[in-house]
Amino acid sequence: MSPEVAEDPRIAREIEAFKGLIDQRYLLSYGNRHDQVVTEATFDLPSPAYRQTTLMETGLGDLVTDAFRFAVQETEGKNYRYVHIAVTADGQIRDTFLTGGIVVADIFKVLSLGLGLDDRAGDPLFTIYMTGKEIRSMLEVQTSIAPIKHDAQLQVSGVRFTFNPHRIPFDRVVSVAVQDEDGAFRPLLSDKIYRVCVNAYMARMLNFVSRVSHGGLIKLAPKDTAGRPVTDWKTVRVDVDAGAPGIQELKEWVALTRYLKSLPDRNGNGIPDLPENYRNPDGRSVAVPSWNPVNLLRGAGWITWCVLMAAAVILIVLSLMVWWIVRCFSVRRRSR
Repeated sequence: MSPEVAEDPRIAREIEAFKGLIDQRYLLSYGNRHDQVVTEATFDLPSPAYRQTTLMETGLGDLVTDAFRFAVQETEGKNYRYVHIAVTADGQIRDTFLTGGIVVADIFKVLSLGLGLDDRAGDPLFTIYMTGKEIRSMLEVQTSIAPIKHDAQLQVSGVRFTFNPHRIPFDRVVSVAVQDEDGAFRPLLSDKIYRVCVNAYMARMLNFVSRVSHGGLIKLAPKDTAGRPVTDWKTVRVDVDAGAPGIQELKEWVALTRYLKSLPDRNGNGIPDLPENYRNPDGRSVAVPSWNPVNLLRGAGWITWCVLMAAAVILIVLSLMVWWIVRCFSVRRRSR
């Protein structure tokens, strides 16, 4: 297919009819239309195929997670409670943006997965509270699970962390800094409570990781505003209209649309422009491979020390076995 291939008039009419149906039954309720140009880009963002073969942070992932934090703040207005971190998994980002105009349909394709708890298309956003220790454990998903399950690759906003892929699995995160309300990044505090924004996919992932690790390797207990463990995720959805009955879900694709609409128009043509800083990764997730023993053990947790102790015990047992075998052999030779 190329622009030179003439379209079939009958099929084109069918497509336009479906577009109108989508606008009327879904998009217009969010203030959008199918072919509405929201922003424009002067560069291509990485494709899903590329991201599946390259385990790394991407400008697209930075854009999506920045949008989550922005949309929660815009939605809550004067009642906003600061969101320290937003996290998504790369497997949730299904498409990309290319050079040129970006329309609403493009945005939906990027974040098209899921059915909300309101039975409407699109995964909703949740906000939960986690301790610094739990956040560090959550980031270990990036270091130990993502290398073997690429759709678990984490994309983040509001946090910068480094990890050493040569360390013991689930104990590879070396340093973590979280962005405070004044914009400064400060070291993660284990006992401090942080507000975290996730989508429905990440909510399921957090539950799954905690369950399969039996609360041992990775222990996560997301909490609500009152500090109680979240047992019903319906209660922690971001509500677009707190004054209306029930909860009007903030869909993740809507959050991205709102953020793109808010961007500045740099060339004065009336269309917001995608900032250049999203062309490349921002350095939020950085691997620092090192076999230096000091780096392998600096700040190590109980997992590393348990593995080392187990290795030491095995080495001692093997040494004793060798000593016993040699001793028995020597005694037998002397007896002859």
